[in-house]
Amino acid sequence: MIRPGVIERAYQLAATGDYATVSEIKRQLRAENYTSVDGYLQGAAIHRALRTLCLAGRTQADQSSDDAA
Repeated sequence: MIRPGVIERAYQLAATGDYATVSEIKRQLRAENYTSVDGYLQGAAIHRALRTLCLAGRTQADQSSDDAA
């Protein structure tokens, strides 16, 4: 299986709802042995997109928890 690139993996992580900040995503990427994480995720546009996706993922996870209760 081919491992996704840094940006693609960052988007995957953000969408899970498990991460609240870009810093948390960066930490996880480093834990997964990705390199040049800061270089890939340094722009304002990608920060904004990842934050938006984090929020959407967390909202969806919260709604799923509410539905299960």
